[in-house]
Amino acid sequence: MKNFNQIILALLGIFALTAPVLVEAGQTVQGNIVSNTVWTAEQSPYIIQGKVVIEKGATLTLLPGTRVYFAAAPVEPAEGSSLVVQGGLEALGTQARFVFFSPAVPGDSWGQIYFQESDADHSALKNCVVTGGRVVCNGSSPSIEQCFLTGSKNALVVGPGSTPRIVGNRISGNTIGLTFMDGAAGSVVADNLISDNVYGVCAPNFGEARMAANRVSGNHLSDLLNPEAQIQTVSVQPASDPGVIQLASAQ
Repeated sequence: MKNFNQIILALLGIFALTAPVLVEAGQTVQGNIVSNTVWTAEQSPYIIQGKVVIEKGATLTLLPGTRVYFAAAPVEPAEGSSLVVQGGLEALGTQARFVFFSPAVPGDSWGQIYFQESDADHSALKNCVVTGGRVVCNGSSPSIEQCFLTGSKNALVVGPGSTPRIVGNRISGNTIGLTFMDGAAGSVVADNLISDNVYGVCAPNFGEARMAANRVSGNHLSDLLNPEAQIQTVSVQPASDPGVIQLASAQ
C-alpha cells in the first residue's frame, strides 16, 4: 500500500504541473456508445459532454495512459457530465501509466461514473485516478482496484443490489469517502486507505458491511458514521492487527 500511495502522489504531482487550464484539443464524445470501443492514450483526451451511455452489449475499453475529461453539462451544469455504464467499462491502467478521469477545467467538479446494472464481467476500474467526480454502483458489481479517488462530495457509493470488489484503493480529499446505501453483504472491501476526508465511511447498517484490513483513520469529522442514527459509530481497531477496523452497529 505504501509504495502504491507514493506512486499515486508522484503521478498526481506531475499531472497537476502538466494539465492545461482549459482543454483545447481532443475528441468530444456525446450520445451513446453502442458497440465495442477502445480509447487510447495517443488519442487522448476524450472529452465527455453531457451524459454518455455505454449501452448493453457494448464495452468501452480504456488503455493505459488514457485521459478522459468531463465538460460541464449543458442541461444540468450543477451535476456535470457523466459516463453511464449499462454495458461494460474496462479502464485498465498500470502503476506506470494510470487512466485519468478528470474535470475539463481543473478544480471543477463533474457528475459520475455510474454503473447501472452493468455487465459485471466487463466492469473494472484498475489503476485509475478519479478527480472531481464520484463512482456509483447501482445494481452493479464492478471491480475497483488500486485506484485513487479524490475531490468529490461522495467519492464511492454502493447502492442496492451491488456487490462490488473494492480492493487496494486510496480514497482521500472528499466530503464522504465511501457510502453504503444498503447492506454490503457479498461485497469485498479490503486493503483500502480511507483518510483525510470529512467523513470516512457512511453506512445505514455497519453490521452488514463486510470490511477487512482497511485503514480508516484521519478523517476530519468522523471515520465511521451511521447516517440513520445521525451519530458517530464507535470504531474498534484491534492492537493485534492495526490495519483492520471493525464496524459495529450504533447503539
